[in-house]
Amino acid sequence: MIRFKHLLFCLSILCSIHILTAQNIGSSRIVTNPVSNEEAFLQINSSLFFVGEYLYYKMYLKNTANNKLSTLSKIGYVELIGEEGKTIFKQQLVLENGLGQGDFFIPTDVASGNFKIICYTQNMLAHSSTNFFQQDVSIINPYRGNQTAIATIQDEDNSINIELSESSFSQENNELIVNLDKNNFGKRSEVNLKLSTNNLQVANGSYSISIRRKDEIIVPVLKSSKYYQTKTASDEVIDGVESTFILPELRGKLISGKIESKKPITSVKGKKVTLSIPGEDYVFKVSDVSENGNFYFNIDKPHSQNNALFQVIGDTDNNYEIKLDSLPSINKENLEFNKFTISPKMEKMIVERSVNNQVENAFYRVKPDTIKSKPLEKAYYGKTFTTYVLDDYTRFPTMKETMVEIVDNAWVQTNSEGSSKFMVRELEGYGRTNNPLLLLVDGVFLQSHDLLANFKAAKVESISILRDRYYLGSQVFQGVMIVQTKENDFNTFVNEDYILQTQLLPNEPQKSYFTQQYDTINLSETNHIPDYRRQLLWQPNLILKEGKSEIKFFTSDIPGEFEIRIEGFKADGSPVSILKSFVVE
Repeated sequence: MIRFKHLLFCLSILCSIHILTAQNIGSSRIVTNPVSNEEAFLQINSSLFFVGEYLYYKMYLKNTANNKLSTLSKIGYVELIGEEGKTIFKQQLVLENGLGQGDFFIPTDVASGNFKIICYTQNMLAHSSTNFFQQDVSIINPYRGNQTAIATIQDEDNSINIELSESSFSQENNELIVNLDKNNFGKRSEVNLKLSTNNLQVANGSYSISIRRKDEIIVPVLKSSKYYQTKTASDEVIDGVESTFILPELRGKLISGKIESKKPITSVKGKKVTLSIPGEDYVFKVSDVSENGNFYFNIDKPHSQNNALFQVIGDTDNNYEIKLDSLPSINKENLEFNKFTISPKMEKMIVERSVNNQVENAFYRVKPDTIKSKPLEKAYYGKTFTTYVLDDYTRFPTMKETMVEIVDNAWVQTNSEGSSKFMVRELEGYGRTNNPLLLLVDGVFLQSHDLLANFKAAKVESISILRDRYYLGSQVFQGVMIVQTKENDFNTFVNEDYILQTQLLPNEPQKSYFTQQYDTINLSETNHIPDYRRQLLWQPNLILKEGKSEIKFFTSDIPGEFEIRIEGFKADGSPVSILKSFVVE
């Protein structure tokens, strides 16, 4: 029953697409979206970065209908944009219950300047192209001679008072208590941070914590979860411009496109497009093409590779052109950038911080982050295959000999023109049809079987066959043959004109971030390594177990005032934002 309701919901969205495609009002089109709107908040670890530093972030997505973390969109996007409108990086996040995380190492080819870091979902842009979160960020690249984008001639008073007031230590949320064992610490000292609450809404919320050296100069203000804003207009009408409908990514990554006939007499009616993403956890999908040539794919499982191959079934003569839709983009016209500047007075600070970064990066190998790897989810066809691992048999030099001598109920057929075709014998009682064989090599759908027939059999790991008919959507295949190579690299040998290959935007991996440890047992192994960390801790998934959390971290060799910043939302969606300071002497 639940699946039936979900199907009806998806059909209603698709119906909306067709209605919107046909409905024009004058020179404008009204774009409506049947899905609730969303708003986003992005916590980042700082608003001022030097090249050679990491920008860490945590994305929170809320459903405006109930103000809680959203379970609608499964994909989020984060971009860093320069003043000239150029995107420095664009990253794609897999959202789980409205949460996602990532990072970006700022390379030396990024010039000094003022930037915007933004985040959004396609569902947000479907309501308005200006519906996104934005935060001002400034970057200093001291290795470039030209600093005109942020430099000033005069020595402006851009410093801040780094002395702490008593109120800095007493600032706390009345529902989440933050306690330090003391307020002043030495270098490379252990710090014990305790969080506690008796409020169940707070205890079951989602939070992130950043502990970082406070900047010595005035920097762009970091927005908190209590004070952020995204435009939540329900619809957008652009005068004189025909707006494009954007489909929300409710089940996973959406890929859309269109096929066009290269010959006037050739129709797209009844055609089907395939998508292959190679790898051990390969993805293979088939999409029907609409009357005007449009097709859609939904990728609802993770994949280790990002190379994608698209084909029109039955077209090996390159009669059709496949065009992929570009990702939706925000409206950048009204972006107003912060005017952060540097002056000669800051030279000492800039040189010192740059040297510290170089030292830290030189020792990165002993302070690495680790990626949280997930087990590969191999394709499952719901039927029993017969698998032949070729190393279990006497090896033969060609694929044709291998099929004859090893694989039962399958063979290679050669026509009068010398072209090869792999065949799988149908089950008894089934008549042979004109439906194609589903031949997948490392997840790549092959229509020209010569590519496999001429492949070296020594590079093939295994061959699996299914003699039954296989249904994938509306497409029927006369049997299935799955070939796995030893190097899992068959796609590198595919360069047919009728196959469109492209790189998909990769999903940001989940990481466990490095935390420095100093203990008396291994102190001799670490005391000779410089420690110039400004970022003492970044923990994007702060969990309160039974309303409590104890966090241990160590200070570095850098003195000064450090900030503990906790951001997030309670279970009911209300914000939590806490700032607390301590000193390292």
